[in-house]
Amino acid sequence: SAIVINQSMGRIFVLWRDGILDATESITSLQEFEDWLEKACNLRLHFLVTIFGGLLLGLFTAASTNTLLGAFVGYGSTFATIILSMFTTAFLYQVLVVILLSTMLRRYDLKLFAADPATSELLFRLSGELGFFVYFVAFYSALYTLANVALGGSQTSGIFLVLILWLPIIAGFVLNQTSLSSIVRRAKWKTLNEIQAKVEKLQAAENLEAKETMDAINRLLDYHERVNKTRSSALDFRAYLAFINSLLLPLLAFLLGNLDTVLALFGKKP
Repeated sequence: SAIVINQSMGRIFVLWRDGILDATESITSLQEFEDWLEKACNLRLHFLVTIFGGLLLGLFTAASTNTLLGAFVGYGSTFATIILSMFTTAFLYQVLVVILLSTMLRRYDLKLFAADPATSELLFRLSGELGFFVYFVAFYSALYTLANVALGGSQTSGIFLVLILWLPIIAGFVLNQTSLSSIVRRAKWKTLNEIQAKVEKLQAAENLEAKETMDAINRLLDYHERVNKTRSSALDFRAYLAFINSLLLPLLAFLLGNLDTVLALFGKKP
């Protein structure tokens, strides 16, 4: 998990270096991305969170296990629990960093195709990288569901686990899409405001009786209407399909883990 999320962040770095930095239109956006980059690459902070967070989580898990069993599990088990908790906190830190990027994108100014920002190639690539993270969470959830079944978890706990694991998938998808929609709307309003400024400039010339002036105004108004009717979000059929597929992964894992029960259910005669 840590390797995959690290590769995902590396792909985001490459995308920004090769495409998004040159298309960024405000100093504020560059500064916000620089702040995010410092958090993502701060090895000292990551190390401290891993050590202290893993220590606290491991001790809490070991104490809860002791209370549940009514006996001390042993120093070896406690040490192993702390080590595993450190891996968990190291992974969670990177997950939070990626989520922070999606939140930061709400205020990002990006140069897109003026006539229809939602169809820009750069937006499509950015959506793909953020969608990769959602797919990763879905795949991780599927493995967690299979592990729960393999360890003898009940069907009720499996269904509950699937419902709980759907929450971060849905939250990640909604956060990504709302952030991308904010970028699209900002680019769209920039184009509309530029068109409106040109129309007002022609009107201020007080030469409305001239045919050339009226034709220019009408062309600008037609262009304004076409831009205004374009999509204000990055959602399309492929985005919905990818979201549905990500939700199906934990469910399919649960069904595969309880295949005998499912087959018996469909094999019953009315």
